[in-house]
Amino acid sequence: MRLICNKLMVADLAKATAFYEDVLHQEVYEVFDDMIVFKSNIALVSLSRWSEKAASFNQNVTVGFADSILHFEESHFDLYLFEIESRGDIRFLHRVVKRKNGQRLIRFFDPDNHVIEVSEANNRLPDDLMASLVDYNEEVDILSCTEQPCISHCSGIAFLDKKTDKKE
Repeated sequence: MRLICNKLMVADLAKATAFYEDVLHQEVYEVFDDMIVFKSNIALVSLSRWSEKAASFNQNVTVGFADSILHFEESHFDLYLFEIESRGDIRFLHRVVKRKNGQRLIRFFDPDNHVIEVSEANNRLPDDLMASLVDYNEEVDILSCTEQPCISHCSGIAFLDKKTDKKE
């Protein structure tokens, strides 16, 4: 068995497609009436279409609510940070944090509240990558947090306030 693609339910297919193209630099591979498939094998599916199918089985369908995380790596992380932070229309889960292994990342929401995680490219060997999977109880430093509030505990990560050296 093999995974073909990840499908995300979206309330507004056009709005979500624009977000994934503009913010996440995804390229459309195929367009259907109720679904967009990107070259990265992410698919956006219209909620209205799936709601009709689910109703026939007496099921309700919802979107988002931070129920999943899409992880991207960016080789030009600092340039991407500048781009995303200057947009003004992004809802951040938190600004840049640094893991103990030195890798920086940022998390924010797409228009349907799916969590998007973008980290700087990590060019380590697969064994090293597997050995350094994040312990979600480790402390990380907040590198930048502007006027928007940062969530202190995301997925069990405890952030360390550099100014006071106290856990938030």
